Amino acid sequence: MKLYHAPYLFFRDLVRGPLWINIWVQILMMVNFAGVFFWHEPLAQLIFFTFVITSFFMMYLYSKFGMARILGLGHVLWLLLIPYLMMVWPTLSGDIKHYITIVIICNTISLIFDINDVRLHFVEN
Repeated sequence: MKLYHAPYLFFRDLVRGPLWINIWVQILMMVNFAGVFFWHEPLAQLIFFTFVITSFFMMYLYSKFGMARILGLGHVLWLLLIPYLMMVWPTLSGDIKHYITIVIICNTISLIFDINDVRLHFVEN
């Protein structure tokens, strides 16, 4: 598959899969892209650009492997992002603190699934 076809085909396959996964991916996208509403905050920019990079990496993985468990590897940068956000979280206040809290919770839940999916990918292959 050509890399430039990957986003269309990924979302086509996503909607054909289980509804809960489709909903979860949409939530993750909204949460991570919501950084644009806090654009004046460097942390929001970091979250936004990290998500853009992980999205490109995930589309690359999808172009090579299709809809497979290995796609969880696409969120590898979150292994750095989440601890960093947790370290600066106590210094935050107001709306940005609420936003960062939601990002930490959602991305951590996703990473739990991702780590297990990547583990299963290598166990099964």
